[in-house]
Amino acid sequence: MNITPQVRALLPLHCANHRYIASTDDATVAEIHSGSIGNSAASELEVLIVTAVNSHEALVAALSTMVAANATGEEVSLDEFRAATEALALAARP
Repeated sequence: MNITPQVRALLPLHCANHRYIASTDDATVAEIHSGSIGNSAASELEVLIVTAVNSHEALVAALSTMVAANATGEEVSLDEFRAATEALALAARP
């Protein structure tokens, strides 16, 4: 998944009101309709979209930093490991 600069500027996403996904400045970026999939599935999908996009961006950033450090023979800092760990924890949330 390649996130464009325009979408990256909206991150991190969050759930706002009833099945609305919002950007950092609370602008609505998506609405999940429950008509054909039901209320439970729509609620789960809302949370899944927010978690997937935010954790993807955090993981890509953390891993890119670690790969760059490894390629140049630099030590990977404790902060970089923490960032990767936090990104994984975000992805693992129920």
